[in-house]
Amino acid sequence: MSPRFRTLTTVTLAAAIAAALPARVGAETDRWIPAARDSATGVVVPLEALAAAPNPVGPAAIRTGTVVVGITIAIRSPLPATARPMCFATLTHWTNSGGTWQNYYQTDGVLSTRNGGQATCSVRLPFTWADVTPTNKIGLQVEVTSNINRLATTARPLARGVTIDLPPIDFPAAGGTKTVNLTTAL
Repeated sequence: MSPRFRTLTTVTLAAAIAAALPARVGAETDRWIPAARDSATGVVVPLEALAAAPNPVGPAAIRTGTVVVGITIAIRSPLPATARPMCFATLTHWTNSGGTWQNYYQTDGVLSTRNGGQATCSVRLPFTWADVTPTNKIGLQVEVTSNINRLATTARPLARGVTIDLPPIDFPAAGGTKTVNLTTAL
């Protein structure tokens, strides 16, 4: 170990120990009080002052609900009869909480049920988001793909897909369920 590294380590360790020791209240008294160093400012602050500081404000509201996306797929591509498309749905919501923009999202995917030239999916998206702005709507994007771990039976995998950006939707009633149905082709 180099002497310079040993010196830096000793100085750093001494500073850490000093920061954990109680602070002397003033030169005119012999009273010592517990204190801690504020990691942001480096200032030693009495623990009494930290305890008196207001707690950060928690979320204004928590919004829960569920969006169910029902998808009917007309299979028009030359997919093998055993290939079952996969359906994905993603909810997004932008909100401004105290001047800070936040983007919430919830996504899930399911394997479709296929019957000949038609397949169906139902993707259930429960969400719990804090500080939402219900007047801002929920974005909804759906993806349907046949590229499921390269399930095609040929040497060259056959992949088909479609992505649908739906118009923004209103929030379901608090704790409620909203259903969105759509039809597409693959």
